[in-house]
Amino acid sequence: MKIRHELANDNKKPVLEYMFLLESNRALQEYNYRKCILDSATALEIGLTNKLDSSLCEGEQFRRGLLKDYNSLAKKRKLLNSLNINLPVNPQVDVEEVRNRTIHRGYNPSESEGRKAYETAKTILGIIVEEKFE
Repeated sequence: MKIRHELANDNKKPVLEYMFLLESNRALQEYNYRKCILDSATALEIGLTNKLDSSLCEGEQFRRGLLKDYNSLAKKRKLLNSLNINLPVNPQVDVEEVRNRTIHRGYNPSESEGRKAYETAKTILGIIVEEKFE
């Protein structure tokens, strides 16, 4: 993974969403697809939240209130779209739905589902996250 190479060369710490993405990749390599799905979704949600927070122009109290109302991946996607921030891929099927089945119903995801969730989150974060390191 490119970010691991950059970390090794520059001795930098990735931002939180990339920490989760790295954990998702590790889980994928270790055949732990449940953790891969959950960490991919967490990375994506943190990235979407941070993108929304930096894109909203109103005061701090307004932003906090709005983000509290838009508290799911689906709602955050809709809010981003209303701000004309379009995601390169739609994470609804490959991240949101499989994550919900995994966490709420104890679903055991497949390798293919884990890989799709990881790749979807990686693609989106690559576009919306401006600073990948602290």
